[in-house]
Amino acid sequence: AKGERLRKEGIRKITNIMSYIGFRDGAFYTTATALGGKVLGGFLPLFGLGFKGEEPEEEEAQTFGQLSAKELAIRNFVYDWQKNQKLIITQAEDGRLKFTDASTFDPHQLLEANISVLLQSKNWKDALEGLAVEQVRTFASPDFVVQAYVDALENKKSKGKAGDFTDDFLVPFVRRAILPGAVLQLEDAFGKGFLSGRNLTESKIGKLLGKRDYDVDVSRQLYFNLQPEREAQMSAEKEYYNDVRNFIRKNEITEEGVADLIKLYEKTNKQRRESFLYAYEQIRAALLLGVDPEKIERTLRGRKINFSKKEINAIVQAAYIPLKEMPSEFRPDKKKKSQTEKDLGL
Repeated sequence: AKGERLRKEGIRKITNIMSYIGFRDGAFYTTATALGGKVLGGFLPLFGLGFKGEEPEEEEAQTFGQLSAKELAIRNFVYDWQKNQKLIITQAEDGRLKFTDASTFDPHQLLEANISVLLQSKNWKDALEGLAVEQVRTFASPDFVVQAYVDALENKKSKGKAGDFTDDFLVPFVRRAILPGAVLQLEDAFGKGFLSGRNLTESKIGKLLGKRDYDVDVSRQLYFNLQPEREAQMSAEKEYYNDVRNFIRKNEITEEGVADLIKLYEKTNKQRRESFLYAYEQIRAALLLGVDPEKIERTLRGRKINFSKKEINAIVQAAYIPLKEMPSEFRPDKKKKSQTEKDLGL
């Protein structure tokens, strides 16, 4: 009898959850249509809604949910904590993303986010990694701080030369970076930056219900996507060249030492190849959202990324330039190669 009661209770709860999700998704779809937009994420793709039908069949990405390349491009450039949320997209062209996130207070948000992870995954390894990340994303996302930095920097630039670094950049950045999201939402709702010091000009009462509107500059977000990967790649290459320099200076040529250096080269060169491929995928996603190619090139050649013209030409062809085994200035004798250099294929 007890088991029968538990079974009925379980069925009742599942039915209630599915009824709620069905009603909520219907409301999302109706709202998105009224706004001239489309719904991104959730269960709608399973029923052929959302972004389905926007691209030819041959352009569809090979994911479990058969999501389009454009949907995956949008996910690539939204903020980290929104990559698996349901969003109403009102613009995804001309290098800009405009969307509404109304999922803040959804009691089944985590369930739906996990479903979105599965729909976007290309294989089970991809799915397991995505699910693991999603469980901690809300508590370990750096994007709140990044956005605080961007907003503070824009505030400082708007003041021009007359701006004060401490008052116009440092104080707003620190306040935004440490304040809980709930406090910022209350400020937005009432249109008063009473704790963050933000200059809010209008109240957005919908934020008390979890409604949040966003406008993302894709070319700017492209920089934030590329910079960590590029920094890691360049750091690995610097470490490799330091090891090469030390190896030559010590002049302790052993078979084991040469083998270790060759393994390190292969590892570093693989990382370089993957970094170039990652840049190619990011560029492809940005182009799908209408970013001007000239803006993309400026980003690739910008500070802390700094790809050369030759490297950029390789990237856009989904290729890469192999890592140099040894810079010429490290060669002890350019005319005659040592046995070490021969073993390394230099």
